[in-house]
Amino acid sequence: MQYLNSQIRAALAQPDMSRRLIDLGGEPQAGSVEDINRFVAAELRKWQRVIDSRKIERQ
Repeated sequence: MQYLNSQIRAALAQPDMSRRLIDLGGEPQAGSVEDINRFVAAELRKWQRVIDSRKIERQ
């Protein structure tokens, strides 16, 4: 994960890459591996609540 994170950070440091991500609706952010893990865990919890509240069934 450290290697992948360092490569992503290097890519995001390039103005063209950041601009392209913004153009596609993204929000370029570089963080630590721990930051990414916290973000993913929070997103999983958030969307699980939506799924549960809407009673969405797996298809």
